[in-house]
Amino acid sequence: MGANVNTVKTQVFEIIKKNQSGGYIKTSDFNNYAKLEQLSFYNEVLGVSESSQQTMDIADELKVSVNLFPNSSNLVTKPSDYMQLQSITGRVYLNQTQSKLVQFQVMGQSEADASEVSGFSRASAKYPIAVVNADTVEIKPYSVFSSVKFNYYRLPLDPIWGFTVSSNREVYDSSTSVDFDIPEQNTERIVQGIVRRFGFSIGNEALVNYK
Repeated sequence: MGANVNTVKTQVFEIIKKNQSGGYIKTSDFNNYAKLEQLSFYNEVLGVSESSQQTMDIADELKVSVNLFPNSSNLVTKPSDYMQLQSITGRVYLNQTQSKLVQFQVMGQSEADASEVSGFSRASAKYPIAVVNADTVEIKPYSVFSSVKFNYYRLPLDPIWGFTVSSNREVYDSSTSVDFDIPEQNTERIVQGIVRRFGFSIGNEALVNYK
């Protein structure tokens, strides 16, 4: 279950009101900072080189696996919600009844060009290559595989605090809101991050007082 956007906004605004005199905090600013903080959270999670089980479980929320169907040039466009590559795998038949799952060597265009020129590691069924560019992925070779899977981490859904206006006040509207694409147990982390983006700072102990 994702962190509730209304819970987060309520805590953020209560903290800010107790730490400033006057001023008005815009909901549009909250929604923007919420999006940025969520992306920052996942960039941090996916950037950890030695992940704990808890970190891996969080990242699992964003895992997606899709079949690739390259065009005649062996190119496929990256999914629109692509954020970070996990792996590319292909299944190749050894005979009529047996098949094997092979992981592609992932490289950039310059590395692939150098490899092709040197002949050091030409693409083959035993050594398939996936050339990842800004918007596309080139599968080499594609024809020998019965299927190719693109395993990646998707972009999280943007959190939105939606509202209606009643008596000149913004009132939370769950029907137009989108909760955070982050497990609920990380609510405190998100609250702290958004508060900092508004220009304030608060520690874990102080945060407990606002629950």
